[in-house]
Amino acid sequence: MENFTKWFNIDVPKGWNDVVVRSAKVLVIVFIVRQLQDWLEAGTLDTIPNATDAILIAGGVLAVSAIHMMLVKS
Repeated sequence: MENFTKWFNIDVPKGWNDVVVRSAKVLVIVFIVRQLQDWLEAGTLDTIPNATDAILIAGGVLAVSAIHMMLVKS
């Protein structure tokens, strides 16, 4: 059990700024990668669906990071 606790304490967000910055980075990276994927596969850009995907994934990262930060600080 102690090994799990050590693993869970790796890369803990230090505050809300950390959580938001991580989520923003994920949002930008996902959007760029999805746009590039569409451009290479279809030769067109699907901006709205790719933005929606990026927002959903970044929201998930935000939620998991916030929960992680709150659980470790308790």
